[in-house]
Amino acid sequence: MKRNGILIGEDGDLLIGNGSLLVGDSNEQHVDAIISASKGEFKEFPALGVGVVNYLKKQSVSLESIKREITVNLKADGYKANGFSITSTGEFNLTFE
Repeated sequence: MKRNGILIGEDGDLLIGNGSLLVGDSNEQHVDAIISASKGEFKEFPALGVGVVNYLKKQSVSLESIKREITVNLKADGYKANGFSITSTGEFNLTFE
């Protein structure tokens, strides 16, 4: 499912081209926002959000519990998580549709 929206850069600023806001495929932005945001950060959907940084700070959290939380939250917004991993350096890899 392709969603179009106003595009934002890696730094969170709006992307502008030719004096206008850029619009395009915003799926990655949506997924990134869901994974990064904690519950309560989306006013319209207070139960949506993973807050993955909070999980990564905890020593006793299993990869499966993080994966489950991501899968449930993405499904709530119409996405399906296909592949998921976290490297030893904390790099997060996710494939979705």
